[in-house]
Amino acid sequence: MHQKRVLRREAKSSLKNLYKIEPLTDLELFVGRSKEIEQINEAYTNWSTGYMGSAVLYGEKWSGMTSLLNFLQTSGSLKHPMTRIKCKTSLDSKGQFDEILKNIVNTEEAVTVDQVQEKLITGAKRIVILEDIQNLYLRKTGGFNVIKSLLTLISNTSNHVFWMTSCTVYTWEYFKKTLHIHEIFSYHIGLQKPNEEDLSSIIQKRNRISGYKIVFETDEDTRSGKRFTKMSENDQQEFLKKRFFKNLIDFSESNISMALMFWLLSTKSVDQNRIVINSFEKPDLSFLEIMSMDKILALHALILHDGLSLEQFAEVMRRKPQAAFLQLSMMLEDGILVKKDGQFLVNTLVYRSVISLLKSKNLIYA
Repeated sequence: MHQKRVLRREAKSSLKNLYKIEPLTDLELFVGRSKEIEQINEAYTNWSTGYMGSAVLYGEKWSGMTSLLNFLQTSGSLKHPMTRIKCKTSLDSKGQFDEILKNIVNTEEAVTVDQVQEKLITGAKRIVILEDIQNLYLRKTGGFNVIKSLLTLISNTSNHVFWMTSCTVYTWEYFKKTLHIHEIFSYHIGLQKPNEEDLSSIIQKRNRISGYKIVFETDEDTRSGKRFTKMSENDQQEFLKKRFFKNLIDFSESNISMALMFWLLSTKSVDQNRIVINSFEKPDLSFLEIMSMDKILALHALILHDGLSLEQFAEVMRRKPQAAFLQLSMMLEDGILVKKDGQFLVNTLVYRSVISLLKSKNLIYA
């Protein structure tokens, strides 16, 4: 009995590692995105033949943008020398911009934007990937200097550099209204919502590594249905699988990480050779609907900035650090937020409901 408990515990641990929420590095697990890859390759080919080229890849947080960039970087389809920079939010806008400029031209020496522009125009043609450009601003006076300067650099050098950037969809929409950012980029590539087949493949590819058989459990209403009882066992499992993934996609939309998390949460049991999956049930998060406007505006800021530190949050919300800390701590305690690497982020478990709430208040669009 003890040995069985140990095996079950080890099995659950291996499943968590297999479905953990982080960008793919094992690209054997990469699935789908054929339309987006085709659009990027078209943009790159046009740029290679002499046209101006700059592309933005936008999608919901945790929708797989970093995994897609990992795939493109290693696929061999992009032939020119490549520099990839992951952008981070900073209170020090000048220091942030200076660091990005040095990374673009791969130097430890201080350089001006004019020097970088000259090097890019006169040097060999190349690719620069700026990942997470939603982190290049703070919604405050003077907080847009970095993103504005980079957009100017992109505009002035896109004949010589194939710029590819990524951005969360809600910040992209915000930038379109505030900065007219869509006028800078030649190609706007939105990540599509995965279909049932793609999401099923994502999970089943990972599951094949584990070697477990997936069994979908029936609820009482389905089990007693005349049509269901007449099906063979294989047909019953196929019916339950399709229904599960349809409901999971309807809830998670393009958020692949959220889908993986709720797949794990739907796991009823794991034994030596099979995983039993419960029917998918949308979580009851109605408590969010009675939140104060103060908290809703805080969530809005965290979504638009893709997370903020305490100091950044206080600056953006124009609050004293103590008041900002109190509000963030309360939302952290309630499970609405999580804290990672010093940044306060909306919890993945409530993310979809927070987005729906902000849309109902006309605070975000997409």
